Amino acid sequence: MDTRFENPKVAKLYKNVPSELLSRLHQFRTQYPYKRATVDGTEWRYIDTGSGEQVLLALSGATCIAEMSWLSIEHFAQRNRVISPDYPALDTMAGLVDGIVGILDREGISRAHVMGGSYGGFVAQAFVRRHPDRTANLILSHTLLPEREAAEQVAKVVRWMHLLPAPVLRAFFRMRLSKLFPEGQHPELALSKALFAEI
Repeated sequence: MDTRFENPKVAKLYKNVPSELLSRLHQFRTQYPYKRATVDGTEWRYIDTGSGEQVLLALSGATCIAEMSWLSIEHFAQRNRVISPDYPALDTMAGLVDGIVGILDREGISRAHVMGGSYGGFVAQAFVRRHPDRTANLILSHTLLPEREAAEQVAKVVRWMHLLPAPVLRAFFRMRLSKLFPEGQHPELALSKALFAEI
């Protein structure tokens, strides 16, 4: 049972979200609670919709939080089993994709359709390169091809990030990612902003 909305601080974040959307989010969280697994000493959280014709591995973007893609997960879960992990703090992309394979192993999944957008597209491409035998198809959206120069810049940023306190990092990411939201008062936008503020 999802009890997050019982917290007044969390409830306040969602005050501008239409009740029908809020009800759908609550239903999603109740129907698909996070599972937990330890893979190579790292704690993972992931959503598993549990059944379906085929398996879709849905890789989230820059927020690194699976639940941010809940509308897509909900849609694809109508016909497919969807696995969508949060990304723990790991030093290498190899460690990240190997951990995802560990989740698939734990769930008895040999192959999956791999889908990623934005940063999730980078993760998806790394997954396919490192584990082609575990990939049925690759689906990419609004992402780029990984380039050595960009990877080196990201590696530098990640090394510095370990030195910063978590509240400073959260504030930085909130500021950067909040600029991605368009202006306006759309119901879905209010929900996205509330979810983003919650994480």
